[in-house]
Amino acid sequence: MKLDSNIFATMGVSIYALWIFYSNKYTLDLSIILNVFSTLFRNALIPLLWIQFFLIFLLKRDFKKLKLLGIFTLFLITIFITSSQVFYGVEYISQNFGCYSLENIDKFLQGTLSPTISKPLSFIFTPIIHMILNLGAREAIAIYCLNLPSEYAANSLINLLTTISFLFFHSFLLIRLLIYIFKNFQIRKLILLFPFSILLPTLYGTAHMRYLYPLLPFLIFVQFLPKNFKILQKV
Repeated sequence: MKLDSNIFATMGVSIYALWIFYSNKYTLDLSIILNVFSTLFRNALIPLLWIQFFLIFLLKRDFKKLKLLGIFTLFLITIFITSSQVFYGVEYISQNFGCYSLENIDKFLQGTLSPTISKPLSFIFTPIIHMILNLGAREAIAIYCLNLPSEYAANSLINLLTTISFLFFHSFLLIRLLIYIFKNFQIRKLILLFPFSILLPTLYGTAHMRYLYPLLPFLIFVQFLPKNFKILQKV
């Protein structure tokens, strides 16, 4: 992986995983503190951070005065970070970026359907297509479509095969995670899905495989958990 702002998303997900697998009354607090810092550099963590605040108030009902003040301060910082990103978020989601933007998908559907039908369908199909892009597409594919120009992919067959391979591999890992969660379902197992909230902005905004990078170590690791693994057994 190249070094970019995704390293902060990786750190945020890793610290969250620390809370899951080494649960005690301190690790969730540590995760929130470090994720507030990481969110300053990688705003994709904002949904996960809000989920963590929900969890900390859900799981802990007795706060000492000093601790409550610290949590409230972090909460105010989170509100500030979120509010400062609202306009950028709206712009990000609505931008006409690449072949598979909401606008371009709508235009494609209008080739065979009326605008009154194509518009709602584009809102349904776009997040599905973008999730597929997150699981297997290079950034160049998101911009220039699957059939890349020769300067980006000299061999179109190799480009197609590697894209399909990544898509199948990452989909396999995600499906195994879902099976682990829902086969013997327990509500607390859903916390394993919360890190994937960092992909939410990509479902209507720019989407490609780079956004999946921070989740890969977590995604691969959870596939090898023993069946009798007790999640958050100390909480």
